[in-house]
Amino acid sequence: MKGKSMEEVLEAQDKAPTLNLDNMFINFLPWSPLVEEGGEIPLQPLTALQNGEIQQVPMMGGSMRDEGQLFVYELFTKPLSEKAYKAIIAGVFGVQNYPEIIHKYPLDVVENSTDGRQALNVLATDLLFYCPLRNVTVSY
Repeated sequence: MKGKSMEEVLEAQDKAPTLNLDNMFINFLPWSPLVEEGGEIPLQPLTALQNGEIQQVPMMGGSMRDEGQLFVYELFTKPLSEKAYKAIIAGVFGVQNYPEIIHKYPLDVVENSTDGRQALNVLATDLLFYCPLRNVTVSY
């Protein structure tokens, strides 16, 4: 940053992603390997997999428990009551999807939990890490 002009910093700021308040989890989906023209990675890996443009070599993938915690605790810095947790689920996934989501991810999905952030962590880990990894590795 020290070597950049004010114009370059302002231009980068204008191009930076904005926070989507209508769907909070979508804000974290762009996290992926950096691809730039002339760089080491010519395409986003997921795009290359989908297009069959990847070398068929052994691939190892994995996900860790609580990978969503960083994102959840960044968004919600204080414990969430059950009422707040349920409101977040309805707000993020929509009222029509609420019953299915809350059935799969009840507040006590983490045994004896009273903080909705713990349940959101499980959901975010599945949504952002485990399920996309499973989908990629199944199709590979």
